[in-house]
This record gives sequence, C-alpha cells and structure tokens, in this order.
Amino acid sequence: MKKKLKAIILVLFFSLASLNATYPKVALVLSGGGAKGFAQIAVVEEIRKLGIPIDFISGTSMGGLIGGYYALGYTSSDIKEMINQEPLMDYLLYNENNTSSFPPSLFKDPDGIKLSIGLNSKGIGTTPGLLNSQGILSYLNKTTIKSPGEVDFDDLYIPFRAISIDVSSGNEKVLDSGYISDAMRATMSLPIIFPPYLLKDGTYCMDGGLVNNLPTQEAKDWGADIIISVDVSSEDLKNSEDFSTLSGIVIQTINLTTFGNRAESQEISDVLIKPDVSSYMVLEVAKFDEILEKGYEAFEEHKEELIKIRNEIAKYRKLEFESDDTESYYKQIKDPLITEIKFVDISNNNQNYAYTNRFDKYIGLRLTQNLLDQLDEDIQSFTILNNVSSVSYNFNPTDSKNNSGVLEIGLRSWQTSSSKIDLLGLAKLGFSSNDLNMAWFYLSFDIHTQLKDMLADKMAVDLKLNISENTKVNAKVGYQFYTESDKELTLFTQFGGSFGSLSPANNKYVKYYLPSFSIGFDVGVGLDYRMSNKFSTEFLANYNLIYLARPTLLCNTISKVSFETPILNIVNLDLSFAYLNMEDSFFATKGYAVDGINSIKFTNGSFNIFSFTEATYNLELSEVDSLKLSGSFGFSTANYQLTSSYFDLGGYNMVPGSYFGFYTREYFLLNLSYQKYILEFFEPLYFQVGVKFYGYDDYNPIENIVLTSTSNMLSSPDSIYPSITDIGLGFYGGVGFKTNWGDILFGGGFSINGNFNIVLEFV
Repeated sequence: MKKKLKAIILVLFFSLASLNATYPKVALVLSGGGAKGFAQIAVVEEIRKLGIPIDFISGTSMGGLIGGYYALGYTSSDIKEMINQEPLMDYLLYNENNTSSFPPSLFKDPDGIKLSIGLNSKGIGTTPGLLNSQGILSYLNKTTIKSPGEVDFDDLYIPFRAISIDVSSGNEKVLDSGYISDAMRATMSLPIIFPPYLLKDGTYCMDGGLVNNLPTQEAKDWGADIIISVDVSSEDLKNSEDFSTLSGIVIQTINLTTFGNRAESQEISDVLIKPDVSSYMVLEVAKFDEILEKGYEAFEEHKEELIKIRNEIAKYRKLEFESDDTESYYKQIKDPLITEIKFVDISNNNQNYAYTNRFDKYIGLRLTQNLLDQLDEDIQSFTILNNVSSVSYNFNPTDSKNNSGVLEIGLRSWQTSSSKIDLLGLAKLGFSSNDLNMAWFYLSFDIHTQLKDMLADKMAVDLKLNISENTKVNAKVGYQFYTESDKELTLFTQFGGSFGSLSPANNKYVKYYLPSFSIGFDVGVGLDYRMSNKFSTEFLANYNLIYLARPTLLCNTISKVSFETPILNIVNLDLSFAYLNMEDSFFATKGYAVDGINSIKFTNGSFNIFSFTEATYNLELSEVDSLKLSGSFGFSTANYQLTSSYFDLGGYNMVPGSYFGFYTREYFLLNLSYQKYILEFFEPLYFQVGVKFYGYDDYNPIENIVLTSTSNMLSSPDSIYPSITDIGLGFYGGVGFKTNWGDILFGGGFSINGNFNIVLEFV
C-alpha cells in the first residue's frame, strides 16, 4: 500500500514539474553499518548505470565515507579498485611498530607489537579508543588529496553532507564544509573502537549513527524531490548471542539509540533499498566481495521501480550514465603541486614539534601516488616521534589552473606523554632431517613498558620482561639532554637479571638432555645517538656477573651428575648501529637496511671479540613483485658456554636444512630471493623462493658433546679463533601472511649436503 501511495505521489510530482518547467532533483542517502556498507557501492553502481543523475548525497558513518568519495567524483569502479588494492583492515588496525623513546635496535628487539595499552597520569589509555586513528586517517588523506581544500560542500562535484555527533553536547552535527576527509573521518568515529575526532572548530565528533543513521531529512531540507536510500543497518534488535564482541555491543548501542527515529527516516525515502547483510559483522572488511554481492541482489529487487523513475526523469533532463570504463572526474584532476607547507596544531597544546623540516623535500613537487606513499610513511613516523595521536594532511589550492598550493599538516594530541605497555611474541616450530634434532619448538614473549615524561621532563624508562628458556628482566633509564631538528642524544643506564638455560649444554634440544640452572646480573651505562629518523647508533659499557651451572659426568651413565660452579665476570664494550630505509617488516618490498653490533669482551681476564653485521636491499620489480638481496656475517672468539657467545643458524631465515639451536662461532650467509604479493586472500599473502650461499665454523657446542667418565659436557675448540670450514648452498621457499597480529611464515629448505627442514614461525 505504501509503495503504491509513493508511486502516485511521484506521478503527481512529475506532472507538476512539467507544468512548472523544472527538473526533479535526486538525492542519495547512505546509512552507517561498518563493513556492511560495502553493499551500498554495488547499489549505487547499478543506479548510475541506469543513468539516474545524483544531485545530492548524505551519509552517516560508512555511508558518509562512501558518499564522500562519490561527492569528490570517484566512480564505483574507482572505489572498488581502491579498496581491493589498499587492504582497509591494515589501515583500520594500524598500530605503531616502534614507539620506544630510544632509537630502534633491529638486532636486539623482536619486531611487531601484538598488543599495546596506553598509560598516562589520568588512567589507562593514551587515547579514548582501542584502535589508533592514524591508519584510517592516512587512508582518507591519501585518497582525497585532490579535493578542493576547505570548501562549502555544496561546491563539490556532488553536494554532500555527513552526519556526526558533538561529544560535548550530544547534539547532531551536520558536516557541510571544511575538508571532506575530516568530515568522512568524523562521521565514522565508532565509540570505544576509535577515539573522537577533533575538528578545526574545536568540536570532538563521534559516529553519526548515534543520532541519525539514515539522514533522509538532510536530503529533504536540501530540496531533493526524489530520495533513494540504501539502509544497511540492523532492522531488529540483536539477541544475546551477538553481544560476544566489543564491536557487537557498540553496534547494539547504536541500534538502541537510533531505533526510535529509524522508521521516520525510512518513511521519508521514496525508494528504500535494504541489502540482506545481517549475517556480517561491522569489521568484516575482508568479506568485501561477498557483501558487495548482497548489494547487487538488493538492487535487482528494486530495478523495475528505479527504471520507471529513470524514464520519468528522462522527460525533463539529460540522464548521466556510468559504465565500468567511465573516466572519473577525480582522476582527471592534476596531482597537487606543493608550493608551501603549513603546520596547524589543532589541539592547541602549544607544543614544539620536532622533525618538521623533513617535509621540506615535498615543496616544488607534485604529489603523485608514489610520492603520497612516501609522504604517508613520513607522517606515520612523525606521529611516533612527536607522541601525537594523529596527523592529517590536506591540500589547499591557491592556483586552481595549475592546481598548486599549500599542504596543511594538522596535529592532534590527547596528551604530551607517550607511555605504553606492549606485548610481543615469537613462536617457532620445526622439523629437521639432522639426526641430532628431529623436531623442535621455541616460544618467547616480551612485555615492554615505556614511560616517558611521567617521572621527569625528557626522562624515559623502558622496562622489559622476556619469558623464554632464558628469562630476562631489564630496566633502562634514559635522559634526553640534546635535541636538534631530527637529532637526539640520550644518556642512559640499564640493569637487569636473567635465569634459565644460559648455556647450550642446558638447551632442551640436546639429544642427551641434563637439567641445570644458571643465573646472571648486569649493569651498564651508555649513549644513544639518533642522527636521523633512519639512522641511530648506541654505545654501551656493561658488566655481567653470571653463575653457570655446568654438568659433568662421573661415569658412563647419565644417572649421576655433579655440577661445577664457574662464575663468569664479563665486561662488555658494545658499539651498535642501525640504518633503516625500508618497511619494518619481513615482507618489505623496497628499501634497504643495515644493522650490526661490535663488542669487546673481557671474561675472567681473557680477551674476546663478538661482531655481527647484516645488510638487506629490496628491489621493487612491480607493485606485487620484488627481489631481496641480503647478507650477514658473524664472528665470535668467546669459548664459554653462553648462548650469546654463538650464532644460531636455525629457522626460516637462516641456513636451509638446519635446526633451531644449531650454534656456531663464525658464519656468513648470502641470500637472493624472489617475493610475490598475492592480493586475493583474506589476509595479504606473500610467496617467496630463494637460494642461499653460506659457510660456518665446524665447532658446534651441542654437536661436540662427548659422553665420557672424565670429560665435560662441552668439549673445547681446538683454537680460540674460529675459522670457516664448512661451505654450502641451499634452496628454500615458503608462504607468509602479514596480519595485524604478526607475521606467519611457513616454509622449508634443503642444502646440498642432504639436510632439509620444515619451519612454521609466528613473529
């Protein structure tokens, strides 16, 4: 009955339009619903293929994001391609990989923070949201950089409105001017999940779905004659089975809030399209194609109704057809030419921000896609180094003909300190054909607490707990007494303790395992010098006191064991460095890195040297293919039984065919590998194959176990100075997933000496 009544009203309207010589204006209204909103792209695509012109767009949350892209002149094909090429989940769940106030140490710390909890003097949480907003903000800034700057949204390619809520007053806020990326970000600030978004007028905004999830009234107020709505929100209140996740309860809160005005909003619509997406969760962005298909199905149900409207519109105005090969208005705009860079502290913290001069290199350049990727990396590093919650970047043209103008960088901070608790993990499982060690497993967890500017200005405290076979506790206190541009000099002291299997003789992978126990303490002082964001060096003078339980055999059986108790006094003088000009990931496709550590050790009066250097270069062949060249070299003259005296050649990244715990005192490893990035899977999937040329010292502290009545568990090497005697060639291959919780690697290799291994790693 309602459909017939609306049809009669439309007929009357078209009749009046004919008498008044006016043409009907069409509005598109898109609701919120998280990932469910992808179905709206399919609906709009088919509507535009029918030729129905769109004169106005209003949207909430995901509807505001999708509607904003159409308002800028994107086509449906553009939007689908963009979401497929740029995995949205990577941006939604973006997390800082290096938030330490100390320079990065590639050779010391595990990669990849798996869980990060913020701290400040007012409570837990440096931002009022579980997810960092920088990722999605960078996504929006990159994809809207050609927008006409701060404008009235009526002057966009298609007039646009986005709905948000003022956190302070609780009132609906209609976003109708400013930067469109700000409006798109503000309308989708899902409470608890994302922090509220701060606009330049001082308003903190949250998800518009809390007050108006289907903004049809805004379309009516604008003067639309025909309103086509696409609603992907939940029609019915959920049951208790749907409350098992945080996002589920947040969506239910929105449902309860908007349930009363939903019927009124739907009633205003002339055509209401409701894709069946109730079975999908709000963050299931990986199911893009499935959700898109639901949109096509929903369109088919209303196709005849829309064709009738299209035919009536055609009597009064020209239709606007879009096809898969239609060139979008947005892509026709010249890439912005940067003539000036302006920093705006939107939070008004009156804070002095460091490293601003790193952006001077963009002046005089056009922001091509490749340059935008580089700008995005610099922006994300800038947020970490300056302890700000998010940084936006937008373009304001001053010369429209040449599309040149000002790059405005907006800074938003919740507080000046950046203190966190980070959880890191490493797990390795493998099988090797070597007789000594058929199968092995290793598990390690790190809890890393960082306190900065809480105890005193410019003072930072790092507390680390590593739980593995050798459990370590370490505290590092640093004072940053020199800062200039992107240079920092930090004086620090550190101290800690360790216990567990410090010695290879105690390693559980030994075929004849004997239980034992070791304990150690260390204290040191050093200097960190960050010469730039990419290069840092560290000098450390450290003293170790280690009690090593060392088993020996009294007879030919292993039933009787006695222990020596040698105490090792070790003085270390370490010089380490790291230069990182690539993605901080095992799957990097471009860039290069060099890192190393050189140490002079005085142990119980003897002089020892420890040195390690690694270099990597990634050559990008295409968007999905790359070549990796890498080499590493290690040299150690230490002959005491600490695992830190040796190099472990086991695992996916080391010698093919070897096992975890395959120790040596000297080695070199050269690697050439090919990597392909496959986009079709639920997580980014990488495929790798490669060849490795290697050599190592033949002294292995585990393989040299001699079970006699008089010998120690570990035989001594013939010479204190190692020499490479075993040289070989190996081949390996594997696949890996880069997830938001770490990298998953599965692969294996074989060497020409006949050994092979299979490895599963989670980093």
